[in-house]
Amino acid sequence: MEAAGYGALNMNPEISIVIAAYNAAHYLPKLLAALDSQSSDWPIEVILVDDGSSDETADVFAKWRPTSLNLEKISITLHQNKGQGAARNQGIEVSRGTWITFPDADDYISSNYLHSNELFLREQADSNVVAVANYLVHYQEWTRKVLDNHPRRSLFKHDEILSIQVNPYLQNYFANSAAMFFRRELIEKTGLRFNTKLKPNFEDGDFSARYFLNNPGIVAFNGRTRYFYRSRRNQTSSVQNMWLDPRKYDLIPNAYLDLLKYSLEYYEEVPAWVQALILSELTAYSNNMRRIPHLNDSSGNSLQDTFRSRIEEISKYLHVDVLHSYRLGALSWKARSFLESQKYSSKNDSWNSKFVAEVRTDHHSQSIEYELHFSGDPPDLRVNGVEILSSPLVLWSKVVTYQVFPGCFLNTLRISIPNDIAASFQVGTDNIEFLYSLNIF
Repeated sequence: MEAAGYGALNMNPEISIVIAAYNAAHYLPKLLAALDSQSSDWPIEVILVDDGSSDETADVFAKWRPTSLNLEKISITLHQNKGQGAARNQGIEVSRGTWITFPDADDYISSNYLHSNELFLREQADSNVVAVANYLVHYQEWTRKVLDNHPRRSLFKHDEILSIQVNPYLQNYFANSAAMFFRRELIEKTGLRFNTKLKPNFEDGDFSARYFLNNPGIVAFNGRTRYFYRSRRNQTSSVQNMWLDPRKYDLIPNAYLDLLKYSLEYYEEVPAWVQALILSELTAYSNNMRRIPHLNDSSGNSLQDTFRSRIEEISKYLHVDVLHSYRLGALSWKARSFLESQKYSSKNDSWNSKFVAEVRTDHHSQSIEYELHFSGDPPDLRVNGVEILSSPLVLWSKVVTYQVFPGCFLNTLRISIPNDIAASFQVGTDNIEFLYSLNIF
């Protein structure tokens, strides 16, 4: 590792900006230009950690001469590519700011980014604010369009800053450390670092979750700024490769489990926001089933089987009310039902969902198809109090099995009823709630 500096501050910086960069010469100038556009009275240090780049990343940073900031520039060169987490950790080691942030080298920020956060943090200097999250939007490289489609955008109100106390019941949660400011002394107090073993992803989510578990203060959501997260032209291939990585089905689910267990060191039950973070991660698996091949580990064991066993363990920490109320990602009802069913798998109990849902209208036969989810033996489903096999109202019934996660299958009982029938549903003597559409999830 080599380090070099440019400029000198006559006081400790208020903000440390740590940029982990690998072969980012093409993108870095836009972020540096965005830093040049800032107005801030605070002393700032910009730390670039060149993670073994083979392009001109280091030269781009060395030639940058900031024009508008009270700024010190520090360059660290790693001679081998060690990954983003390791590079950020090197930046933490040399940082001195009161606040620290980790923008990606290929992203950029709005012109008021530092000034807006500075004003707010000055106002809240004596408060229990432990982090500030900034409004993240997507810059789509191939269309040059900015998309406001982040699943947690509801946390950010235009031109306002909202403060939320981290508590066990909070479900909405922001995990992108690139767009956040953290109190550096709180990171150092616990020795928190990015887990460099978490590849191909989840470094960010794990780091920020552990930070908030260690420091359950106030998180501010800054809607006055924009952090532009770049979606690259070649991102499709990198996303595809991620799903081919065996660690995605063993190491990463183990990290989810470790985080769930770690949260119990601070709370009697896993906080809802930690559960929501894990559900957000699992949503990606469910929604990318077509990308996921059948893989074996080095011993020839099915990684799908490994993943299923991890899911069974994870489900024990997920509360039914959180599974039903989770709205931050497009997690299907079937996926939720599977996770709920696994809470009972070790007991060898049969289980069925507490919902029957309308899934299809057949205009040709003037009928409606309904669906009930179950595990174990098929449930004793009744329509208007009559067993489906005996009911004249039921046109047909069948069991259909769906794969909802790698190696994870859900049984569904489907029935068809004429659309002019007012139907009620029971399993045994228990009434079952009716959903007009599965699209609510």
